[in-house]
Amino acid sequence: MYIYIPSIFNNFYNFFFRECINQMSDRAFNVYNEFYTHTTHICFFLNYEAWQVETDNTIKSLYKVSSQMKEQLLEASELQSAMLKSQKEGLKIQNEILDHGKELGNVLKSSSETVNDMVMEFKESAKDQKELLYEIFSYIRTFQNWIIGEVSWFQSIIYYTISCILCALFSSARRTADARVALFTILSLNITIERMLVQYYDNTVHHSTHDKVEIIYVTWSIRKICLTLCAVTLLYTYYCYKDKQLESFHALRRIENRLNRMQIITPTNGNQAYNKPIRHSERLAIKRLHAASVKEHDSNCFTLNK
Repeated sequence: MYIYIPSIFNNFYNFFFRECINQMSDRAFNVYNEFYTHTTHICFFLNYEAWQVETDNTIKSLYKVSSQMKEQLLEASELQSAMLKSQKEGLKIQNEILDHGKELGNVLKSSSETVNDMVMEFKESAKDQKELLYEIFSYIRTFQNWIIGEVSWFQSIIYYTISCILCALFSSARRTADARVALFTILSLNITIERMLVQYYDNTVHHSTHDKVEIIYVTWSIRKICLTLCAVTLLYTYYCYKDKQLESFHALRRIENRLNRMQIITPTNGNQAYNKPIRHSERLAIKRLHAASVKEHDSNCFTLNK
């Protein structure tokens, strides 16, 4: 709707304008024509004046801008001159740096050669020191192996000597005398196993301190096991021991007590078979057995107390 309003207005304006012109007289039309021409000239003049003012302003602004551009160009030329001067100085400094760099390269090359020589000398000295340390450690290892072997043999001699003495002492009593053979058998097995272990170690190719320490540890483990077996054997023999003579003595005492009770309990008016006294020979045999049992018991008590 708003789009078609101007066209409609123009159509009405043209229509009324034609109607108005058609109704004018010739004089009025001439006046209108002169007024219209004069008005048009005035409009053109005013437009020209406005354009002239705008042109003057544009020229003034262009002049001002050109003056500023001139100043900026002068400043730019001065800056370029300063930059050129600084570039020349920088180029001079770069040339000096290049010369110093060449000299530094020569110095570094000579120093690198010196360092390489020092490194080679250090490597050679380190190699010599390594060989010397290897020889020293080999001597120390040999000495250590010898010390370990001697200490091991000395410990073995002391161990077996003390073990034999202790076995003889602990098996000297009557209650543990039966365990003597078992104790010395266990010690013999310990010696045999230990010698087999040493022979196996001697037949191996590589020997080191760690192997010797390990074999000593294994040897002492076997010795501890054998000592434990000896202790168990002694305790078992001690607690399982039975004295046959003492048992015979107690049996005779029981028989004698039973006979005495039988004599006391037997009535006087009983059967003659029950009143028949015990034979003299039987009494003598019982007394001899009793005396022998008492003697053996006293000797056993003396041995145990001793």
